Amino acid sequence: MAVFSDDNPGQEQTVMATYDPNQPVSSNEDAAQGSTVSATGEKMVIEGKIVEVMESWPLQLVVETQSGRYYVELVPETTIAQQGQKVDQGNLKAGLQVQLEGQRSGSSQLAMTAQVIEIK
Repeated sequence: MAVFSDDNPGQEQTVMATYDPNQPVSSNEDAAQGSTVSATGEKMVIEGKIVEVMESWPLQLVVETQSGRYYVELVPETTIAQQGQKVDQGNLKAGLQVQLEGQRSGSSQLAMTAQVIEIK
């Protein structure tokens, strides 16, 4: 940054900013996305009601719990059971009570990949 002084017309003074090597540096992109860092792969168990089934591949669910809505992705390895018996993912419908075991996914605290879904 250049600053001109009345004392020395035409002479440029340099203003130096202090640099703290312990201060994190972020880009505008980080600020726009929110620089939240979350450990993906963290094990989690939630219980709630399916409020939406998105017929995408892989299948995705929205599950309402006491602590908020979770966005759940299923993978081909996801096991779905009802009364101890394995069932097809077509059995997952809005309104069903479920317990899900899986791993946190992405940077959102409310997103997970389900490994086991138990229909209550």
